[in-house]
Amino acid sequence: MDQRNTPLFNALLHYIEQNTLPFHSPAHKQGVGLAGPFRDFVGSNVLAIDLTVLPDLDFLSAPRGPIKRAQELAADAYGADHAFFLINGTSGGIHAMIMAAVGPGDKVLMPRNVHKSVFAGLVLSGAIPVYLQPEYDDRFGIPLQITPEQVEEAFRRDPDIKAVFVVNPTYYGIATYLRRIVEIAHGRGVPVIVDEAHGAHLIFNDALPESAMEAGADISAISTHKVAGSMTQSSLLVMKEGLLDYDRVQEILNYLQSTSPSFVLMASLDVARSNIAVHGDRLIKQAVSLAGEVRRRINEIPGFFAFGEEMVERGSVAAIDPTKITIRTVDLGLTGFEVEAILNREFDIAIELSGEHYILIPITIGDRRDRVERFLSALARLAQRFGKGPGSADRFLEAVRPPEIPPAVMPPRQAVFSKRDIVPISRAAGRVSAETILVYPPGIPIVTPGERITTEVLDYIDSLNRETTLLQGMSDPSLLTLQVLSEDGLGNVGQQRA
Repeated sequence: MDQRNTPLFNALLHYIEQNTLPFHSPAHKQGVGLAGPFRDFVGSNVLAIDLTVLPDLDFLSAPRGPIKRAQELAADAYGADHAFFLINGTSGGIHAMIMAAVGPGDKVLMPRNVHKSVFAGLVLSGAIPVYLQPEYDDRFGIPLQITPEQVEEAFRRDPDIKAVFVVNPTYYGIATYLRRIVEIAHGRGVPVIVDEAHGAHLIFNDALPESAMEAGADISAISTHKVAGSMTQSSLLVMKEGLLDYDRVQEILNYLQSTSPSFVLMASLDVARSNIAVHGDRLIKQAVSLAGEVRRRINEIPGFFAFGEEMVERGSVAAIDPTKITIRTVDLGLTGFEVEAILNREFDIAIELSGEHYILIPITIGDRRDRVERFLSALARLAQRFGKGPGSADRFLEAVRPPEIPPAVMPPRQAVFSKRDIVPISRAAGRVSAETILVYPPGIPIVTPGERITTEVLDYIDSLNRETTLLQGMSDPSLLTLQVLSEDGLGNVGQQRA
């Protein structure tokens, strides 16, 4: 296929050129009905293509025209049999993947460091998670990956597993041995579904880890807006025929997605796909080269350190994405949370993510040298101000590891719809959680509905609450109280092994 083509964007331009009189939604009628300041800021062209489903523009729920052709080009670009436009982000794609692969009571093998959208997919599908604890890096305080050996052992313990869910690569650009995991699962007739939110660029350059489709996975959700240049909230779902059915995936997406999809978002997907498919190798080479320079120069600044290829020596790490730069900050005597706050407040620099021990920045196809120079200059100034020599980071010698996965008492869906009480957090130990508590970003759960709250969980929540305001999910933002399942509602529900 000619990846230079942008059939959906071209159809929108043709609609505008025809000077069609729009007696249809949206009500602003190509910007005429919008207030001046917003209209003036975003521009008339964007508002002109904010249109609705029309025969000439196609229907996302049953594509036959330009959307269909644009999705076929996306499938071709990503080495898939089918592609689907997502207009509610990769989260919607994750929901759809889970619901298309498993149903009520089915078991899904997955790492604990999954995004919060995965839990929503479990609730929607009624599936039951079987968690694996990923390898952990104490120096940076981050999860790494699960291993093929863990997957094999999980199947030996529980042959009823119906799907394997893998995060590849992680937020930190860390990839596992996905091809081997696929072989293990497929040997048992089990599909592999992949959260590839941070891998929209992988297939377009050999310097990057193997993509899900290259590794033989059945379906993956790809955040083109995170890495490949489309607009926020637009993503792709790509799949191969075999263990999953195209019609079933389309059916599930029709349950989940809007019947009034944004043509602005879909046009950005069409154009971003064309750009990265045609120019991706060159653009990614530039980003990889720039990231390599940034990493080297960070490691020359006292008090900061960014890991590189040496991480591949770890047992669960098959490869890393060099465009993701995770920077240890605590040797300077500052948490990542503190560094993020200073960069934002004093230097007007916003970063992707911070943790107790680190900050993270991606270098993408949109970055240029002047941007990274400003960032590096800010780090150098922080090093001059806070560098105290040896011993300044004694309180950070060891990262606070996440607690053991709490024991599951009931399936997520059942827990979400069960009766609940509100209790002081000081009295929550031993109760079964009715809400999810997580740090966002990256969105990894500490405890989820249906899991028993342990003292270790409460201690970990307390330590994070003192360091960051990024805890989410709880109904009481002050964390003075928690929602738990009512004792009389638990009945004779026994503890389930996960």
